[in-house]
Amino acid sequence: MHSVTHTFALSAEASITVGTTFLLTTSSTPASGATNDGTATALVSGGTAPYNYS
Repeated sequence: MHSVTHTFALSAEASITVGTTFLLTTSSTPASGATNDGTATALVSGGTAPYNYS
């Protein structure tokens, strides 16, 4: 069993636990100026479904 915690530059956190090896790819873009238009993306591939996100 593997557990990964990734803290994004935008102060968000993702924890994922799966039974077999998987690949977690993350990306983010900062907010521009005083607007809340930044993004955070986490893509999971491989592993064995179902995934549990918290």
